[in-house]
Amino acid sequence: MSYAFRVNVSQIGINEMKDYPELVPACGWASVHVSMNILLFLIKLNFR
Repeated sequence: MSYAFRVNVSQIGINEMKDYPELVPACGWASVHVSMNILLFLIKLNFR
């Protein structure tokens, strides 16, 4: 992204986490929730 638009998205993300620290556990919780949904869906699949 930095090559095309000259924007460092990593630094923007770090700045957002510093400005809004409540995003850190929310993003972590959302990641765990989505991962669990994918895992449970794959377990439920019936490979025949």
